[in-house]
Amino acid sequence: MRQIKSRLIRSEVQVTAPFPMKGLLMDAALTTPANTLILIDARISTDKDVLTTASSNLERFKEVIGTEHGFVAVPIGAPTYDLPNVEPLDRVVAYAKMLDKGEREDNVPRRKARDLDAVVQAEPEKPKTLFVAMPFAQEYEDTFFLAISAAAQQHGLVAQRMDAIVYDDLIMTKMHKSITSSALFIADLSQGNPNVMYELGYAKAKNRPTILISATPVAELPFDVRGWPVTQYKLGQVHKLAAELSKQIKELKAKE
Repeated sequence: MRQIKSRLIRSEVQVTAPFPMKGLLMDAALTTPANTLILIDARISTDKDVLTTASSNLERFKEVIGTEHGFVAVPIGAPTYDLPNVEPLDRVVAYAKMLDKGEREDNVPRRKARDLDAVVQAEPEKPKTLFVAMPFAQEYEDTFFLAISAAAQQHGLVAQRMDAIVYDDLIMTKMHKSITSSALFIADLSQGNPNVMYELGYAKAKNRPTILISATPVAELPFDVRGWPVTQYKLGQVHKLAAELSKQIKELKAKE
């Protein structure tokens, strides 16, 4: 669900946290800026029986909550078997946008599939990504959101890390594909995290333009990365890091 929520947030759709509603527990609910409530039941499984049951249950959820809008959201590219309410995530986002614009009131997208397909197809080309390998600890959230993401946005890039990627493949396969397709790669070497080291090694093997940062002193990092240029930063002063990263991203993009 975290990956699906991240996609919705990036699409500027407001999302609540998972919460119980009248005794029923849904994965999440999203609201359009016009405050239309849309229930979300996120499913990774592509089993038809599982999705059939989820589709049936969602009708009961909508009745109990008193909303006409709800989806069983599946990963993009997953089969929907033409089941009611079952839609890929990109169509759910497009539907929310259409509701906000007042372009439709029907809660079954397939009745106006052409309209919805037009919105999905008309969405702008996806921006290039900046893949980020870093520890997924709370103390590094500001590093990602206030420094890395902010610097990336200044140059038309979207910062992406594995905990915010929707994937229906093996996680290692998706990680390899995401790094290979990224425009730039940033590794936060803080704490010498083994997963970060693996992802860095893969990025280097694929010749991805790379930026290295660390809140841990370089002398305390594994010996095989100490010889590379590493930008040191201090937790709590990520605004300074944002400015430095913006400068380095600009320099690397100029070499493209």
